[in-house]
Amino acid sequence: MIYGLLAVITGVNLVFTTTFNSKIGTLKSVSVSAFINFLIGLFASGIVMILFYKTVDIQIVSSDWYIFTGGFIAVFIVMISNFVIANIGVFFATLLSVAGQLIMGTLIDWIRSGVYPIWPTVGGILIVLGLLYIHQVEKREIKKGAING
Repeated sequence: MIYGLLAVITGVNLVFTTTFNSKIGTLKSVSVSAFINFLIGLFASGIVMILFYKTVDIQIVSSDWYIFTGGFIAVFIVMISNFVIANIGVFFATLLSVAGQLIMGTLIDWIRSGVYPIWPTVGGILIVLGLLYIHQVEKREIKKGAING
């Protein structure tokens, strides 16, 4: 139960954060938005570490190189999200992101377990088909002049 609640809170926070970053990206630039995002994240994680951990053992020199790839990937995700949300909107970007997560999660589960999880694939296909339908309806409505585009 608690993990489900935390997942929902994370999802709400993700949409809020990407919307906020996209607005900054539109006003300033995508790179400034990513910089602000990660600077605030650095301070927030520092506060969490101070409040909840008695000691922190950071050994950057002896760490394997690949543990730093997550940070590089995250920068590109934030920058791409800023660009995408500014062009297709929060709703479509969020649902396409969820569809992408379903597809990637399904592939990882399949590789790890050797059993293909069919229902997440069906869910991802239904999300993409629903988005395509909504997009087509909106295009027709815009052509009719019913929606201000």
